[in-house]
Amino acid sequence: MEDILELYREIDKQNIILEPYALDITKSISFMNDSGDCYIGVDLRHIQNISEEKVRLSHELGHCMTGSFYNRYSKLNDIEQKEHRADTWAVNKIIPFKKLEHAFQNGIVEVWELAEYFNVTEEFIYKSLVVYEEQDVY
Repeated sequence: MEDILELYREIDKQNIILEPYALDITKSISFMNDSGDCYIGVDLRHIQNISEEKVRLSHELGHCMTGSFYNRYSKLNDIEQKEHRADTWAVNKIIPFKKLEHAFQNGIVEVWELAEYFNVTEEFIYKSLVVYEEQDVY
């Protein structure tokens, strides 16, 4: 629970505007206006639990913190790059490698166990493993 509160504190500290927003295609979105203000919109109707909320917030905050934005006309490889940059920021923020290593050393190795331990989704655990493999920290 403390982790998600830390995300909300970071959003507040960075003066990011967080709004509940009805979204039909996605569960969350982030964007920056022409003045450089960052906004995060989350459709709370689609958030099932605290783990999903934590993953969504950290990913959208990752877009804001790295300036990784795109629009509907962006090329696919540009979109993938910006999404990956946001994911990488989120992984490093909520599952720091030292904590992941600590979990491994304590026998927490199954994806479902790691998801429970870090209070994130199993999908996010898989993303985390890919990010750290790419960073060659193993």
